[in-house]
Amino acid sequence: MTHVVVVGAGIAGLSAALMLARRGHSVELLERDRSEPPGDPDTCFEQWERRGVGHMRQTHQFLSPATRILNEEAPEVLDALVDAGAALRTVGYYAPGPLEFPIIHARRTTFEAALWRAVAAEPGVVFHTATGVSGLIAATGDGRVPIVAGVRTETGTQLHADLVVDAAGRRSPVGRWLAAAGTRPPVESSFDGGFRYITRWYRAAGDARLPVVTGIPAVFMRYGMVMVMPADRGFFSISFVACREDPLRNALLDARTFDAVVSRVPLTAEWLRIGEPVTRPQAFGHLSNRFRRLIDAEGPIVGGFVLVGDSCLHTNPTQARGVSLGLAQAQRVAMTARRVAADPVAYVRRYDRWAVDTLAPWFEGQAEFDAATADHWQAFFAGMEPISPSRRSTHVAPWSPPSDPEQAAKLDRLFAQLVPLTGLPEYQQVETAELPPDVLPREEFERLIHAA
Repeated sequence: MTHVVVVGAGIAGLSAALMLARRGHSVELLERDRSEPPGDPDTCFEQWERRGVGHMRQTHQFLSPATRILNEEAPEVLDALVDAGAALRTVGYYAPGPLEFPIIHARRTTFEAALWRAVAAEPGVVFHTATGVSGLIAATGDGRVPIVAGVRTETGTQLHADLVVDAAGRRSPVGRWLAAAGTRPPVESSFDGGFRYITRWYRAAGDARLPVVTGIPAVFMRYGMVMVMPADRGFFSISFVACREDPLRNALLDARTFDAVVSRVPLTAEWLRIGEPVTRPQAFGHLSNRFRRLIDAEGPIVGGFVLVGDSCLHTNPTQARGVSLGLAQAQRVAMTARRVAADPVAYVRRYDRWAVDTLAPWFEGQAEFDAATADHWQAFFAGMEPISPSRRSTHVAPWSPPSDPEQAAKLDRLFAQLVPLTGLPEYQQVETAELPPDVLPREEFERLIHAA
């Protein structure tokens, strides 16, 4: 049995704690926030405050790998989500054929609360809330690489462990922790596309039913993108993704302006007609893609310590991969934790090798998608002719299904099920090709902004 300290009770940390405990390991889970999920799903959405999760009330969907892993590790969590009103999408976005595992449509608060309650009921987990971490307990192992042996809390308590899992999220202070422990710095790759999300939540009024999502629930334009996503219990979100070069992006934080704009986009107008707003528009930005590793050219920089979730890999949520990849990391740690005691440094090396093979392609694909989109939007605001954002590779999602049904099915495997594929054409458009007109021309967008 391995004793594990998990830092951070977001989705990745909760999942790691649950999967570890169910394999017989003893787990201490530390969370800075004080509050546990209150009441029913609607009360959670209204009242649950998670300081460390800035995107708690932004648009989410949970792709097929998340469903598969929960089905393997915690099927009662899936049952709780269905009981809470989560919807399961069983067909793809590019092809009408069935997905091997469905996509879950639910609010982030609903999904996380179901996980939280499963962990709180798990006898192998000691749950410490209102407990922040100030640093790592580390000792020199082979004379060169420090070995992490636990953490220090902000109150000075020392918690010893065979393995420490950092699931503290995209703002994890892991760099500071490791520097204080005497390690070489972690290796980071990052790309910031300069996007900002403005999201407003609605609920279907009366007996109205949410529209059926057919095709891709997003519209790309020369200057921004609009997305709509169903959730549980009749809720849905509409998000406008803006470029930081757009001088009018902050105007969308006004509720009346936001509704005026999305009511003129055919995709979202249908939803707006049946929905009643339940929040004001909320912004979320500074969304860099980052892949962090604990191994450099000399080898592992530390032993007995791994990164999970956004601490390791953070991707812009345009393609909704974060939760699925976080669950995959949690499952990997749970499946291999028994090996850490034999050689804590070798354990870090093996985990890094898996992460490079499994996670790095999705980081690179999202960074490529964002670079293409950023080029397109920045060219528009610089007064240049925008080029197609679908010009680079299969990691840049085409905005309309291909005519070949086989290729459409492959795209669903790639984008909904996160199955790396070969043999897909590069959906590139000639840079001089004429793009279809924006569904909401910029002139009309600006008129709506100034009229509101």
